[in-house]
Amino acid sequence: MTHPLNVVGLNFLDAETQAAMYVEELEEMGADVIVMLAHVGLDESSSVTTEDIALNVEGIDIIIDGHSHSYLPQGQMVNNTLIVSTGEYNKNLGILTFTVEDGEIINYNGLLINADEAAILDLGIDQDVQDVIDAIEVDQEAILSVVVGQTAVELDGLRDNVRTGETNLGKLITDSMIVVTGADIAITNGGGIRASIAMGDVTVGDIITVLPFGNIIVTVDLTGQEILDTLQYGTSSYPGSSGKYPHVSGLTYNINWSANGGTLVDNVMIDGVAIDLDATYSVATNDFMAAGGDGYDLLGAATITGEFMGLHEALTDMFVIDTDVVIPVDVRVTVTELMPALFISEYIEGGSNNKALELYNYSDAVVDLTMYAIIENYGSGTNTYNLVGTLAAGEVLVLCTDAVEVASLLDTNCDIAFGYPSVTHFNGDDSVQLVFLGIVIDQFGVEAEAGGDNFAQNVTLVRNSDIIAGNTVFDLAGEWTSYPQDTFDYIGSHVTD
Repeated sequence: MTHPLNVVGLNFLDAETQAAMYVEELEEMGADVIVMLAHVGLDESSSVTTEDIALNVEGIDIIIDGHSHSYLPQGQMVNNTLIVSTGEYNKNLGILTFTVEDGEIINYNGLLINADEAAILDLGIDQDVQDVIDAIEVDQEAILSVVVGQTAVELDGLRDNVRTGETNLGKLITDSMIVVTGADIAITNGGGIRASIAMGDVTVGDIITVLPFGNIIVTVDLTGQEILDTLQYGTSSYPGSSGKYPHVSGLTYNINWSANGGTLVDNVMIDGVAIDLDATYSVATNDFMAAGGDGYDLLGAATITGEFMGLHEALTDMFVIDTDVVIPVDVRVTVTELMPALFISEYIEGGSNNKALELYNYSDAVVDLTMYAIIENYGSGTNTYNLVGTLAAGEVLVLCTDAVEVASLLDTNCDIAFGYPSVTHFNGDDSVQLVFLGIVIDQFGVEAEAGGDNFAQNVTLVRNSDIIAGNTVFDLAGEWTSYPQDTFDYIGSHVTD
């Protein structure tokens, strides 16, 4: 991905639309086999992947892919399109043969040969290309071979590691940004770290291989809330691999994530002190991110307050000849896998404003409610409420309507009362969703449509005791027991088998 300022004024057309247009053009020219040479990749975080193109564009027989460095020994067949990719950095030579009969491919044979095996096979070179490479290497050798220092351990810049978590190299790079700028914190994207550095002497060439893009270090001012939001965005693909993963210095934070999907960053500490969401901090980053690169819109919107040396120069200055570089060993990111622990245990859609939802903590631990939200979906929109506080194990949280005519028994058990409009102003044809870390984990009802079925009007519904977790597929008959309108005997507690 290039610096955003490099593409100002350029219009990037839709990849699938363009692919379909060229397929049609090639077929009109009489092509029997259509091969796409692509630098699109299979990263889940990408806005479009070659898998998307293969699924949505008919007529492409083979896609020779790049960008994501995917290792596909036998290729990947998607909707009659074979996607092939050799991995990364010339580590493999890909060979694909196929047979065509009557204008159709009848078989494929894909093979990846690793670089060592390819060298033994001595498949030959293109001498003209090799002469160009040799000339460039001779010119650069005098600079790139200069030793700048040493390291007693490997500095980890492996693609899969720097895009999914912190590494010693990521820490060293961000520490260098603090040294240069004096900023409160530093953030750089894992996608900008392109290689590891082996144990032993470290050369200029090693540094350039790690940081080849020529980015400079800049500073911006962000509030504590903006820093929290930036970290939340940067880790939003976790545990998936993403170039936006934030490596940091000057702060620590926790990533809470769920296998259901979704992440939540909390416990952000700057220089050992809890972040002040209203305070302003100086943040060092690279000019790519400061222009909104990798989707960092908050950094892109901030005013640059300082410009400094190149990122590769700052890292170089961390090394000293004949001395092993000091490797940061502190833990800056703590990861906790969380499981959802709430479900909707009761739904009351009674007379007048006698409306309530009950949430039950079915776990054996206190639940942090800030990880949850309630969404009411109705015919013309939604109401959303982000929960706050905590809920003890085995306890319930009751949300009800704030109105003078609410029944006393319901009012007594109500923990949070809402005015109009709110998540408790549902009718019998609305749906209510319980959301955990941004992912729906339980659903009551189906989203309303004009004139929809009032499946839950004038009724109290209690979750059956054999239900021990949420369900994103609403099962009225199998999971709920119905009671007459304005039945409040069960509100305020819940039991499971």
